[in-house]
Amino acid sequence: MLKTAKEFSKTIEILSEEHALSLIDTITWYAEKNEIEMESVVKMLTPNIKEKIYYEASKLRCVKKKPELPL
Repeated sequence: MLKTAKEFSKTIEILSEEHALSLIDTITWYAEKNEIEMESVVKMLTPNIKEKIYYEASKLRCVKKKPELPL
């Protein structure tokens, strides 16, 4: 089992690239495979990977995009 949030998030990113899956799909797959509750998985994600997941979800229109300041 992974010990730190950094280690867990890195593993998720690597698996995502190796299997050509989205981060969301990779986390779901990993949690099911290892019989981990999603509530526990969320606690193990770094802020960086959470931001990447949010971006991924906004592209899929699963969440509202964050307002952006005009340039």
